[in-house]
Amino acid sequence: MDSVGCHSPTPSTAMRVLLLATLLVSAASAQPSNWELPTYGTTVSIKADRPFFTEGNPYEGLTSAWTLSTTQPVGPLLRIVGDLPIAVGATSGETSVALGNLQVGVEADLPTSPVTLGGYLRVPTSTESGDRTRAQLVGVFTDYEQIGAYVSDFVTLSGLAEGRVDLGARGLSVRLRAIPQLLVATDDTAGDETEAFIGYAAQLLFDNGAARLGGGLTGLTPLTEEGDETQLFVGVMADVAAGPVRPGLVVRAPISGDLGEFLDAVVGVRVTVPFN
Repeated sequence: MDSVGCHSPTPSTAMRVLLLATLLVSAASAQPSNWELPTYGTTVSIKADRPFFTEGNPYEGLTSAWTLSTTQPVGPLLRIVGDLPIAVGATSGETSVALGNLQVGVEADLPTSPVTLGGYLRVPTSTESGDRTRAQLVGVFTDYEQIGAYVSDFVTLSGLAEGRVDLGARGLSVRLRAIPQLLVATDDTAGDETEAFIGYAAQLLFDNGAARLGGGLTGLTPLTEEGDETQLFVGVMADVAAGPVRPGLVVRAPISGDLGEFLDAVVGVRVTVPFN
């Protein structure tokens, strides 16, 4: 991927950066986040992520990316999922808010097998306009593996194949994921090609019911753009049972690819509330 000079992203460069990022490095934009621990039953979750950009960027204060998500079981093995992202870009004396693209999807657990399959659609409800573009840029870089959540004029179709391997020790397992996807332009100004990508994850999880901890590697590789860089990330995640509510924390950072030129790390908090 061509290096994007984003040490100091501004509204004048945001359109160019968003389009370049959309066409070249779309991550797993309609699949469930790789940095979420499993949810069960009917739940509503809210997450807030704070990006820490490299030196020289103009963002401060309330700069963040938020996601409201829900899971609704339909029988013992099938569930409907959805989310709505919102980004906030705050600079000295100015704050903008951008609504992201709505996602809906279906997930199914295979009977007698630790495998989950999913299909997802993210529709373009986000629009670029004035200061909202600044907030969109924050959303793109904060949740880079779901870049389709904030870019305008694109539909994202993606799938999920997830397997879990029990390691024998109580509560320990490995989660492996593959996320193929297509990013399709819906407007002539956004281009007319369909881009293909593959996302993936390998994570070690510990779950004793009261507390859960996970960590590992995730990444994405463009399949239709020669010369683009694979982006790799490392991170840890944890949550605890606080009555029926599960508050949690996630810390992740880029370790390969040019994202690290303008993003040091992302720290986020999550709260999941069951409605069983």
